[in-house]
Amino acid sequence: VIKTTHLLGEAFDLYKRRKAGRRDVARSIIEVITAGLCEVAIEACKAHGVENLGFSGGCAYNEIMTKVITNRVKKEGFDMLIHEKIPPGDGGISFGQSCLSGVIE
Repeated sequence: VIKTTHLLGEAFDLYKRRKAGRRDVARSIIEVITAGLCEVAIEACKAHGVENLGFSGGCAYNEIMTKVITNRVKKEGFDMLIHEKIPPGDGGISFGQSCLSGVIE
């Protein structure tokens, strides 16, 4: 569980007090939420003896998220799996569906 109520409240306060611009606040929110999600995934990998952690899908278009996850995963000693030839968004989903349906072997 990642609790974000306090995070969002702090972000709005910073913005209201003009101590941070919209871009800085948005980036901070993305980094904190991504780090939390990454920690959950890392703990699950450790609990189940998984050595590789992958990141793809529509969120993988976000460079901030990809960088945060890659850094954390490598720091924890896991191998990072990330798309290279197949796009992270809808194109990747379509490719996966084609593979599962037997269209692509």
